[in-house]
Amino acid sequence: MKSDTASDLIFNALACLVVYYLGNENFCGIPIMQWNIIYFALISLRSLSTLVKFYINRDFYDYQGYYQLVNIFFVDGSFLGWLIYGNILFYSSRNDCALHENTNLLYNLMLVLIIIGYFQMLVYALILCCLPCILYYLITNR
Repeated sequence: MKSDTASDLIFNALACLVVYYLGNENFCGIPIMQWNIIYFALISLRSLSTLVKFYINRDFYDYQGYYQLVNIFFVDGSFLGWLIYGNILFYSSRNDCALHENTNLLYNLMLVLIIIGYFQMLVYALILCCLPCILYYLITNR
């Protein structure tokens, strides 16, 4: 598990470098390079939080519930907020990145990441919709 997380962190660092290299001098109406880099940085933060969770479960078992809540609100909340911001950027009238040949790769990468983000948002929505039912079931079956 630790080696998987470490390889995720290395992959995300390399993805940030590639995005920076591809978009270093490419400009369009939206900050496409910065959005992609921060996206991969947030993915790295999620991987790092998984690694920290391993140590919390091993050494500080009593605090795992608190850590999970903090992780959901800050790490997953930041990630979800960044996806929403990416949707706003991508579908804004300022987005002319498809017209610039030198930003096509970053434009397509952002599009793919946003589409993947739709599935992640769907998971969050399902959890929020099912949570009241689960709580009701747990409360009534005590």
